[in-house]
Amino acid sequence: EAAQPIVVVIGDCGTGKFFLVELLTGATDLSSQSKHSHTRYANPIITSDNTLMIVDTPGKNAREDRVVHNLQIAHAFSYGPVSLLCIVVKAEKRLLEGVVEKVENALADWDFGNILTVCITHMDHEKDWLEDECRAKLSEMLSHDKVVFSSNSSCGQDLRGQLLQLATEVKPVKIEITTENFL
Repeated sequence: EAAQPIVVVIGDCGTGKFFLVELLTGATDLSSQSKHSHTRYANPIITSDNTLMIVDTPGKNAREDRVVHNLQIAHAFSYGPVSLLCIVVKAEKRLLEGVVEKVENALADWDFGNILTVCITHMDHEKDWLEDECRAKLSEMLSHDKVVFSSNSSCGQDLRGQLLQLATEVKPVKIEITTENFL
Protein backbone atom coordinates (compact mmCIF):
# COMPACT_ATOMS: atom_id res chain seq x y z
CA GLU A 1 0.00 0.00 0.00
CA ALA A 2 1.31 3.43 -0.97
CA ALA A 3 2.46 5.92 1.65
CA GLN A 4 1.30 8.78 -0.57
CA PRO A 5 -2.25 9.48 -1.74
CA ILE A 6 -2.88 7.65 -5.02
CA VAL A 7 -4.14 9.61 -8.03
CA VAL A 8 -5.23 7.46 -10.99
CA VAL A 9 -5.16 9.41 -14.27
CA ILE A 10 -7.73 8.24 -16.84
CA GLY A 11 -8.91 9.66 -20.14
CA ASP A 12 -9.11 9.22 -23.88
CA CYS A 13 -6.06 9.03 -26.11
CA GLY A 14 -4.69 12.45 -26.97
CA THR A 15 -6.11 14.35 -24.01
CA GLY A 16 -2.70 15.09 -22.50
CA LYS A 17 -2.55 12.47 -19.74
CA PHE A 18 1.14 11.75 -20.28
CA PHE A 19 2.07 15.45 -20.38
CA LEU A 20 0.10 15.91 -17.17
CA VAL A 21 1.99 13.03 -15.55
CA GLU A 22 5.30 14.57 -16.65
CA LEU A 23 4.24 17.91 -15.18
CA LEU A 24 3.13 16.37 -11.88
CA THR A 25 6.06 14.01 -11.39
CA GLY A 26 8.96 15.91 -12.90
CA ALA A 27 9.65 12.96 -15.21
CA THR A 28 10.77 13.88 -18.71
CA ASP A 29 10.39 12.46 -22.19
CA LEU A 30 7.17 10.63 -21.37
CA SER A 31 4.73 12.53 -23.58
CA SER A 32 4.19 11.76 -27.22
CA GLN A 33 2.95 13.63 -30.26
CA SER A 34 1.88 10.30 -31.75
CA LYS A 35 -1.63 9.58 -32.98
CA HIS A 36 -1.44 6.29 -31.09
CA SER A 37 -1.64 5.77 -27.35
CA HIS A 38 1.82 6.13 -25.82
CA THR A 39 1.04 4.47 -22.50
CA ARG A 40 0.59 0.71 -22.70
CA TYR A 41 0.56 -0.22 -19.01
CA ALA A 42 -0.60 1.19 -15.70
CA ASN A 43 2.48 3.12 -14.64
CA PRO A 44 2.81 4.32 -11.02
CA ILE A 45 5.22 7.23 -10.51
CA ILE A 46 5.95 9.04 -7.26
CA THR A 47 6.03 12.82 -7.60
CA SER A 48 9.42 14.52 -7.30
CA ASP A 49 8.43 15.96 -3.91
CA ASN A 50 7.24 12.51 -2.71
CA THR A 51 3.70 13.74 -1.93
CA LEU A 52 1.59 11.77 -4.45
CA MET A 53 1.64 8.52 -6.37
CA ILE A 54 0.39 9.24 -9.88
CA VAL A 55 -0.79 6.18 -11.83
CA ASP A 56 -0.79 6.85 -15.56
CA THR A 57 -3.06 4.64 -17.68
CA PRO A 58 -3.52 3.91 -21.38
CA GLY A 59 -6.21 5.78 -23.30
CA LYS A 60 -9.59 4.24 -22.63
CA ASN A 61 -10.68 4.74 -26.24
CA ALA A 62 -7.67 3.15 -27.95
CA ARG A 63 -8.39 1.71 -31.39
CA GLU A 64 -5.85 -1.08 -31.02
CA ASP A 65 -5.46 -3.40 -28.04
CA ARG A 66 -8.58 -1.98 -26.37
CA VAL A 67 -9.06 -4.99 -24.08
CA VAL A 68 -5.41 -4.89 -22.99
CA HIS A 69 -5.69 -1.15 -22.31
CA ASN A 70 -8.84 -1.64 -20.27
CA LEU A 71 -7.19 -4.42 -18.28
CA GLN A 72 -4.32 -2.02 -17.53
CA ILE A 73 -6.80 0.65 -16.42
CA ALA A 74 -8.34 -1.93 -14.08
CA HIS A 75 -4.82 -2.79 -12.85
CA ALA A 76 -4.25 0.88 -11.97
CA PHE A 77 -6.61 0.43 -9.02
CA SER A 78 -4.47 -2.34 -7.51
CA TYR A 79 -1.79 -0.08 -6.01
CA GLY A 80 -3.92 0.73 -2.96
CA PRO A 81 -6.92 2.82 -1.98
CA VAL A 82 -7.48 5.61 -4.52
CA SER A 83 -7.67 9.18 -3.25
CA LEU A 84 -8.47 10.74 -6.64
CA LEU A 85 -9.72 9.35 -9.90
CA CYS A 86 -8.61 12.11 -12.23
CA ILE A 87 -10.60 12.20 -15.48
CA VAL A 88 -8.56 14.09 -18.10
CA VAL A 89 -10.43 16.10 -20.74
CA LYS A 90 -8.88 18.27 -23.45
CA ALA A 91 -10.01 21.91 -23.63
CA GLU A 92 -11.86 22.88 -26.79
CA LYS A 93 -11.29 26.15 -28.62
CA ARG A 94 -14.93 27.17 -28.69
CA LEU A 95 -18.12 26.27 -26.96
CA LEU A 96 -17.63 25.61 -23.30
CA GLU A 97 -20.63 23.29 -23.56
CA GLY A 98 -18.47 20.92 -25.62
CA VAL A 99 -16.01 20.62 -22.74
CA VAL A 100 -18.87 20.12 -20.27
CA GLU A 101 -20.32 17.43 -22.54
CA LYS A 102 -16.96 15.62 -22.65
CA VAL A 103 -16.76 15.75 -18.86
CA GLU A 104 -20.35 14.52 -18.58
CA ASN A 105 -19.60 11.59 -20.91
CA ALA A 106 -16.43 10.73 -18.98
CA LEU A 107 -18.19 10.89 -15.62
CA ALA A 108 -21.02 8.68 -16.89
CA ASP A 109 -18.51 5.83 -17.09
CA TRP A 110 -17.55 6.08 -13.42
CA ASP A 111 -19.50 5.98 -10.18
CA PHE A 112 -16.85 6.65 -7.56
CA GLY A 113 -18.46 9.63 -5.85
CA ASN A 114 -16.24 12.14 -4.09
CA ILE A 115 -12.89 10.85 -5.41
CA LEU A 116 -13.74 11.95 -8.95
CA THR A 117 -11.74 14.94 -10.13
CA VAL A 118 -11.62 16.51 -13.58
CA CYS A 119 -8.42 17.85 -15.12
CA ILE A 120 -8.87 20.01 -18.18
CA THR A 121 -5.68 20.11 -20.24
CA HIS A 122 -4.50 22.27 -23.16
CA MET A 123 -5.68 25.45 -21.44
CA ASP A 124 -3.01 27.43 -23.33
CA HIS A 125 -4.76 26.79 -26.64
CA GLU A 126 -6.90 29.60 -27.94
CA LYS A 127 -10.42 29.43 -26.54
CA ASP A 128 -13.34 31.73 -25.96
CA TRP A 129 -13.99 30.83 -22.31
CA LEU A 130 -12.22 31.12 -18.94
CA GLU A 131 -11.54 28.72 -16.07
CA ASP A 132 -14.10 30.40 -13.78
CA GLU A 133 -16.79 30.04 -16.45
CA CYS A 134 -15.91 26.37 -16.88
CA ARG A 135 -15.95 25.73 -13.13
CA ALA A 136 -19.35 27.43 -12.80
CA LYS A 137 -20.80 25.53 -15.77
CA LEU A 138 -19.57 22.16 -14.45
CA SER A 139 -21.04 22.94 -11.05
CA GLU A 140 -24.35 24.10 -12.54
CA MET A 141 -24.83 21.34 -15.10
CA LEU A 142 -23.18 18.37 -13.39
CA SER A 143 -23.02 19.38 -9.71
CA HIS A 144 -19.30 18.77 -10.00
CA ASP A 145 -16.81 21.32 -8.67
CA LYS A 146 -13.58 19.31 -8.32
CA VAL A 147 -11.64 20.53 -11.33
CA VAL A 148 -8.05 21.52 -12.05
CA PHE A 149 -6.62 23.05 -15.20
CA SER A 150 -3.27 22.58 -16.92
CA SER A 151 -1.39 24.09 -19.82
CA ASN A 152 2.14 24.09 -21.21
CA SER A 153 2.96 26.92 -18.82
CA SER A 154 1.48 25.26 -15.71
CA CYS A 155 3.73 24.84 -12.72
CA GLY A 156 3.98 21.20 -11.64
CA GLN A 157 4.36 22.19 -8.01
CA ASP A 158 1.14 24.25 -8.08
CA LEU A 159 -0.79 21.48 -9.79
CA ARG A 160 0.54 18.89 -7.31
CA GLY A 161 -0.56 21.18 -4.48
CA GLN A 162 -4.08 21.42 -5.90
CA LEU A 163 -4.37 17.65 -6.28
CA LEU A 164 -2.85 17.02 -2.85
CA GLN A 165 -5.41 19.38 -1.32
CA LEU A 166 -8.27 17.55 -3.07
CA ALA A 167 -6.80 14.16 -2.09
CA THR A 168 -6.63 15.08 1.60
CA GLU A 169 -10.28 16.17 1.60
CA VAL A 170 -11.59 12.66 0.85
CA LYS A 171 -11.36 9.20 2.32
CA PRO A 172 -9.44 6.95 -0.11
CA VAL A 173 -11.53 4.24 -1.73
CA LYS A 174 -10.39 0.64 -2.24
CA ILE A 175 -11.65 -0.10 -5.72
CA GLU A 176 -12.11 -3.77 -6.43
CA ILE A 177 -12.44 -4.69 -10.08
CA THR A 178 -14.80 -7.58 -10.75
CA THR A 179 -16.32 -8.98 -13.92
CA GLU A 180 -19.48 -7.00 -13.15
CA ASN A 181 -17.98 -3.52 -12.73
CA PHE A 182 -15.16 -4.06 -15.25
CA LEU A 183 -17.55 -4.78 -18.10
